[in-house]
Amino acid sequence: MIALIMDIESDQDRVSFQIMYESTLRLFVGVANKMIQNTDDAEDIVYEVYEKIAANYGVYKKKPLDQMKRLGVTMVKNRCFDFLRRRKIMEIPVDETTIPEEYLADKETGILHDILEKESFEELKEAVRALDDEERMILTYRYDGRMKVAEIAEELGVTQKNIEYRLGMIRKKLRDMLEDKQ
Repeated sequence: MIALIMDIESDQDRVSFQIMYESTLRLFVGVANKMIQNTDDAEDIVYEVYEKIAANYGVYKKKPLDQMKRLGVTMVKNRCFDFLRRRKIMEIPVDETTIPEEYLADKETGILHDILEKESFEELKEAVRALDDEERMILTYRYDGRMKVAEIAEELGVTQKNIEYRLGMIRKKLRDMLEDKQ
């Protein structure tokens, strides 16, 4: 952990990072280990996530701990997906743990609410499975991680407009796929 906090400038921020680190380490490693099923690789993935958080701690330090836990879990999951994809161990699963129904059905946060009023959740899951990996990852960031467009853009290294456009295209694609089934 010492290497992680070396880039953090103020002592107060270092202490804050250490508290966040100690509060989230078991959770992050548990999530990664469950997905990867290899402790060494899981720990490496979690370390990469903490490196990313430490490098951008000026942004992350403003977030409450519970939001950091959700964001961190999303980051860990996505790093695990990338790890598994690189090794072609499995196809990325799309199920309730990837995009929970409550996120999609929430009228305030679930942009796909109108689709769910017409279609069953099972049909929506099937349509999401048909999306490519990057489209599923963007949906995961947006709905599972409840990340803002700006956060997704930063994570993927693209502009906010690009993410807004992609989300619009993904929603249209899902609507079209679900309408074709009727």
